[in-house]
Amino acid sequence: MRSLANVRTMLIAGGAVLAMAASLPHPAAAGAVPMVLGTVDCEPTTGEQLITWNWTNSASEAVNFDSGVADGSALTAGSLVSDVVGMQPDTGLVVQGLAQGETIASADAVGTVSVTLMWVRTTALTTLQVVGSVLLFGDCALPETTVLPETTAVTTTVTPTVVATAPRTTSAVGSGGGRIPRTGSDHTLLSLGAGFIVVGVALLVVRRRDRMADTSQLH
Repeated sequence: MRSLANVRTMLIAGGAVLAMAASLPHPAAAGAVPMVLGTVDCEPTTGEQLITWNWTNSASEAVNFDSGVADGSALTAGSLVSDVVGMQPDTGLVVQGLAQGETIASADAVGTVSVTLMWVRTTALTTLQVVGSVLLFGDCALPETTVLPETTAVTTTVTPTVVATAPRTTSAVGSGGGRIPRTGSDHTLLSLGAGFIVVGVALLVVRRRDRMADTSQLH
């Protein structure tokens, strides 16, 4: 009797559990929230972290992009460069079509970045909100810059070469039109002076002889 009562109690409890499960909304019936997937890369020119947001249109009709905002409030280091997110294509995104957008974070940003995108159904004209998040590790770095060595200018001093030149001979023009050398090595002046002296002496001797002859004639 006791075992039969225990079985009846278990059956009643099981039925209650099944009833409660049936009363809860099924995930497929409630509709799964379409998620935005994020990937992170290092931007090679700036060293910043580039977040690429990818969302596939899981709605039952085409949608148009309305707005997008990234949230970096959960970051433990660094920051977002811009919190505005744009998606492309932004109009007429067909069912199962892929749209992409970007967010830039500083190279040292660490922590979670979330995003919220707002789309508008083109037929129903209702708003569709999709969210996503990505984890940053701050492992990007600024690109290394190559520093060229300084060029030292070499100054060459040129010493001028002094060339010895022979002394020039200066000539003076006389009254006769000839050139009289002015160098000290020419003995022409000495010879000319000696000749004048010899001629003068000879004239003096001749003059004395004439004077003596005149005197003897008077006596």
